Amino acid sequence: MKVAKTCSSRFSAARWTALAMVVGALGLGMLIAHKHAALAQTATLDLETTETVTTRIRTERTAREAWGLDETDWQRYQVLMEGPSGLWYAHLAPAMVLGINAGSETERMRFARLVWEQEQARLDALFAFNRAYQSIARTDRNRPGFSLFEEQLLRSPLPPPEETAVHGTRIQAFVAPGCPHCEDAIRALTASGRSFDVYVIGAGDDREIRAMARRAGIPVERVVERSITLNHAPGDRLVRAGHRIEDLPLFFTSRNLRSPVPLSMLAGGTP
Repeated sequence: MKVAKTCSSRFSAARWTALAMVVGALGLGMLIAHKHAALAQTATLDLETTETVTTRIRTERTAREAWGLDETDWQRYQVLMEGPSGLWYAHLAPAMVLGINAGSETERMRFARLVWEQEQARLDALFAFNRAYQSIARTDRNRPGFSLFEEQLLRSPLPPPEETAVHGTRIQAFVAPGCPHCEDAIRALTASGRSFDVYVIGAGDDREIRAMARRAGIPVERVVERSITLNHAPGDRLVRAGHRIEDLPLFFTSRNLRSPVPLSMLAGGTP
C-alpha cells in the first residue's frame, strides 16, 4: 500500500512537471510571437517613415529644381518660411523670398535675375498658348455657319417670359420673329446708339431670338455689356395694354405700355 502511494506521488509530480513544461513552452511561444509581431510592426512603421521621408525629399528636390535653387538656397528658404516671412510672403515664389531677405547686393541680384528669367519663361509660354488659341479661333470663325453672336450668347439662357431685363427710361422694343419691319426697326435703333430692351413675342426658344438679333445686326458686345438685352415676352401683355400683335414693332419708354413712341423720335434722339 505504501509502495502504491509512493508511485502515485511520483506520477503526480511527473505530471505536474510535464504540465509546467508545457505551460512554460506555451508562454515562451506567446512571448516570442508577441516579440515577432512587435518587431514586424516596428519594421512596418520604419518602412512607412522611410517612404514618407523619401517622398518628402523627392518632392522638395523637384520643387527646388523647378525654382532653380540649390540645396543651400532651399534650406535657407525653409528656415525663412518658419519665421515672419512665412506669414508675410507665403504667396511669393521661393526665389523672391530669398531675394527680399538677401544678405548682400550680389545675392540680391542673383535672385532678381532668377525671378526675371522665371517670369519671362512663364510669359513666353502664356503668349505661345495665346497665339495657338487665336489661330484656332480664326480658323473656326472662318468656317461656314460660324456666328460669334451665337457663340457668346449660347453660354447663358435668355430671361424667362415674365422677367423684364431693365426698366426705367430705357426703350422697350416689342417685336416678333419673321417680321422684316421689326428687324429693320431694331437695326435703326441699334445704329442710333441708344440703350434698349428687345421683347420678342411668340419666339419658340432662345435660338430663334438670337437668330433674329443676328439678322438685325445687333453687335454681340452690346448684348454682353447689356446696353441691349434680348427677352421673351407674352403676347397678352400688349393686348391687355390695348395694342394688337399685328401692329408690331411697337416702342415704349414707360412701363405701362400705354402710349407707343414713333421710331423716328427714338432713332433720331440721344442715347
